Amino acid sequence: MRSNLFKWFCRVLIGCAGIGCFPEVPVLWAQQTPTIMIAQTDYSFGELSETAPFSHAFIVKNGGKSTLNIRDVQPSCGCTIARFDRAIPPGAEGKVTLEVNLKGFQGYVKKTATVLSDDPANPRLVVAVEGTVKPLIEVRPEKTVYFQGMAGEIAEKTIDLITTSKPFHIRKMEDDLDKKAGYRLETVEEGKHYRLTVSNKTLRGNYRGSITLYTDFAEKPELTIWVNAFIEGEIAIRPKVLVVGQLSPDQGVNSGKILVIDNKKKAFKIVKCTYDKRYINVTLTPLPNEPGFSLEVKPEMQNIPPGSRIRTLLTVETDAVLEEKLEVQIQAINLGASPG
Repeated sequence: MRSNLFKWFCRVLIGCAGIGCFPEVPVLWAQQTPTIMIAQTDYSFGELSETAPFSHAFIVKNGGKSTLNIRDVQPSCGCTIARFDRAIPPGAEGKVTLEVNLKGFQGYVKKTATVLSDDPANPRLVVAVEGTVKPLIEVRPEKTVYFQGMAGEIAEKTIDLITTSKPFHIRKMEDDLDKKAGYRLETVEEGKHYRLTVSNKTLRGNYRGSITLYTDFAEKPELTIWVNAFIEGEIAIRPKVLVVGQLSPDQGVNSGKILVIDNKKKAFKIVKCTYDKRYINVTLTPLPNEPGFSLEVKPEMQNIPPGSRIRTLLTVETDAVLEEKLEVQIQAINLGASPG
């Protein structure tokens, strides 16, 4: 009986609102929602040592008429921990606190977190902390070495390791580069400044690895230098991976292009191009302004079943470097709607 009476009252209320009996009902409903308010969403911590503990509390005010529920706070990386008040009454204040581990960072740093709440007008709000981190041992120019180009034309890279606090010494070095790169260490100023020189040892191919330097500095027992390399021969083919076909039901069919060029700017010919004609078709066109070719890759959609991803290989051979095969991994995809 009570349930039926409640339903009747709701129907009357909705009907009257529709003809103007209760014109303020929508307004009253809107006034009952929570409103998230953070006066300062960006905070600068200035300059801090990488060993300094850091946390900042953002003040969150509920400017609405019902309880504000913070469902979650999602930091942008694992170095940041978030703590927050989950329920904030109308007119009251709460906190979202970010704790950032600055260890291992150097220079300008910015970390963000997304605040998820039940404010219908602003369900996602981003807060950020930023500043400059002073490392115990400064790595110049940066912690990553990049090699790209032809093996014989790639210069060595140097990295300087300079203390910003107390003296240190490097006890030993290890790497996982599998002899694809070489390195040597020299002392510029004992206990204060060391220089690491890294050189590529690979003729062709891509690799990624690291060099770890172990120190006698208790607060900084090791340093990691990353090495990323993209080594090409005289003839280069780009990209090494290509996706063609229909990637979703609401998209058309995508073709792709591959470039084959001579890094020494010399003329050459493609003597053989091998691929599976069931799944792709390849058209070769000379480049207009430099030695090389453009390969247009079109998928044979009639041979690619709906919902499938077919991996196939395209191989190119030239007269510039005999018996050398350039390879591209092709993915032919058909994620269009199934017929019927």
